[in-house]
Amino acid sequence: MKLILHIGTVKTGTTTAQAWLAGNRKSLVERGVWYPTAFPATDARPGGHNHPFAIDIVLSPDHFRENALAAFRGEYDQMRRAGCTVCIISFEDLYFRLASAQMVGDLAEFLRAYFESVEVVLYLRPQIDTAVSFASTASKLGVRIDRSWFHGQKHNRAVFDYNAAIERWESGFGGENLRCFAYKRDLPFLDYVIEHLSLDRQSFGPVENQNLSVGVNIIALSNVLQIPLFFSETLLQHLPRSAPLSVGIDVARAFQAKFTESNAELARRHETIRLEDLEPDWSRYELPSNLDEIERECIFADELKALMRVFSRQLCLERARNALIRAELAKAQGKGRAAIAMANRALTEANRASQVEVFRWEAEKIQEAATALIALQTGEASLG
Repeated sequence: MKLILHIGTVKTGTTTAQAWLAGNRKSLVERGVWYPTAFPATDARPGGHNHPFAIDIVLSPDHFRENALAAFRGEYDQMRRAGCTVCIISFEDLYFRLASAQMVGDLAEFLRAYFESVEVVLYLRPQIDTAVSFASTASKLGVRIDRSWFHGQKHNRAVFDYNAAIERWESGFGGENLRCFAYKRDLPFLDYVIEHLSLDRQSFGPVENQNLSVGVNIIALSNVLQIPLFFSETLLQHLPRSAPLSVGIDVARAFQAKFTESNAELARRHETIRLEDLEPDWSRYELPSNLDEIERECIFADELKALMRVFSRQLCLERARNALIRAELAKAQGKGRAAIAMANRALTEANRASQVEVFRWEAEKIQEAATALIALQTGEASLG
């Protein structure tokens, strides 16, 4: 089986491609293409659209790594029996989270045990374009976005020094197996897959744009709340739209200038990437900066954060109730493992809810019931 390993970078259409590939898994398998699920499946990875397990097998503690490996091996064997000849693994965090040649080498060693060839695919766009787009995602994750974020050094080098990152991946997989694409010029990753594998686009579901950006008002709100907003992605779509983030020409040029030398070196080393591919369209940055708006102080910031904390813990309580009901239903149906899994979820959510005094009594009752159910099911399993 051959592997296409899509490692990023961020903000190059990765989420849209992953959603389409995940949504068409069954049809792809019928055509010999395997797009793995998330290993192991967890509530933090709903739907399994992308593949954090590729990082887990390198960086995670042994017990988690072994769970991921076991799940991967099981599905790998199943897909081989189904006749799959191509696998696609996609996770944009791979590009920067495997931050050393040793980490990349460990992943390469693992993958070579399963795949006869590995093609590493990487898309690049001008750094300032990526930074402005990535600011929206980072904001939804609870990161404070302001002038200092664009002037910071740590995240800049980790995410945006393409030449250094590509050297790591070349050392692990070999330069001949690394394909660099220009985001501004080349086919998007999804179109590349469809064309490269000779897939009939009309035989699959539609492509829907994912991970839409947010405007300055939502970024300002996130700066005040300092909590992740990804949990309510659907809710965000119903909030009023505001102007997109504009950093201004001075910030844009200063940010991009940090990578002039490394970009030039990359263009010299890789014939598929031209220096102009990494040069921004400066006219996009001629609008006045609105960074002042997202840095503005909010006089009721503390009250707003407290209110959101209560609402979020109330949501946890509702999830705990639901999980306990599902655990009881699974128990009644004789599904012991499912009952334990849902009871554990009820425990987790109830623990979060108990952090607010008004929800503590009910949260503790749910914890007691979930703990008793786990003990009962575990005891029955050991007797069986």
